[in-house]
Amino acid sequence: LSKPTAARDRGRCVSLRVGAQVAMAAWFHDSEECWADSERTPVDVKLPWQDVIGLESACRNGGFGAVFLFVYGHQRIVNVPDQVMQRPADEFLEWETAQAMHKRGVAVAHLSDCVRIRAAVYEGGVVLDSDNWVVRPFPRSPFVATLF
Repeated sequence: LSKPTAARDRGRCVSLRVGAQVAMAAWFHDSEECWADSERTPVDVKLPWQDVIGLESACRNGGFGAVFLFVYGHQRIVNVPDQVMQRPADEFLEWETAQAMHKRGVAVAHLSDCVRIRAAVYEGGVVLDSDNWVVRPFPRSPFVATLF
């Protein structure tokens, strides 16, 4: 998949341009009503408590220049920690494509992986599950870890 043109043309955070390490997380509401809604009716959703703590710990302990949480625009997350910057998931996986994939049986967790990994590939950064609790800073030197 190629990176969407709109994402290439949009300005990026300074922290990305100066090479600060960033964390990429994504969270999508998994209700069938939300995924079946082609009109993208706005819906307010809350992160589970473990995700809120995970994102807060990434901001406080991870040593990141920024922590991004990718969401689809109609899913308004009402309890995201203040330090976390929400970004449109459409930058890396358009809603219509994600919706079609979900209808064919692709799990919401795997759609989240697609967005986070594509963001890290194109912009650099660490792929992070929102419910991971970060207890110390990530290394500044290059490192490899796996989701599997």
